[in-house]
Order: sequence, then structure tokens, then C-alpha cells
Amino acid sequence: MMNDLHTPQILLFSEQEEPQSYEIYVYGTDDLVEQHKDSFCLALCRYLDEIHISQKTLARLTGIAPSTLSRYLSGKRKIPYDCLCAVCIALRLHPSRQR
Repeated sequence: MMNDLHTPQILLFSEQEEPQSYEIYVYGTDDLVEQHKDSFCLALCRYLDEIHISQKTLARLTGIAPSTLSRYLSGKRKIPYDCLCAVCIALRLHPSRQR
């Protein structure tokens, strides 16, 4: 059995195109009601889908156990600050997306 050695290519925010809409870039929608419902779990899952990165790959990039990361993404557990920093660094999140 081969190990998955593929490392995703995540662009730096300076390498990405300027977003058309700040609200859509950050929240995924320009609907104010939906923006107020947004949470860390929803935002991170939306972003992972957008850049085509699995939870397993994110776990490998951050060093967070897959089961623990799953609890953070499902909202069953609050993410500690150090893990949040690891996620932001691993995904090269633009400061406005770290909201």
C-alpha cells in the first residue's frame, strides 16, 4: 500500500485574484441573514471545499489528529487558539478570511 505523499498546492493570498465581493469572499454569500449564521465550522468546511482539500489532508498539514479535527469541524468541540493558528497557517488564509 502506498502512502499519500501528495502535498496540495495552496496559493498565497497575494497570488490569488482580487475578490469581486468582500462578503462573498469571506462569508460565501452576500445575504446578511446567512452571514450572521456563519460559524467557524461552516466557514472552514466551505473553504476546504472551495480549494479541494479533504479533512484528512488538513489534519496532515496541521498536525491535528483527524478525529479531533472532525470534532472541530462538526462543532462538537471548540477549537483552541493554537489549533486555529495552525489551520490558518496551513491553509495560508488571507487575514480577512481569518475573521
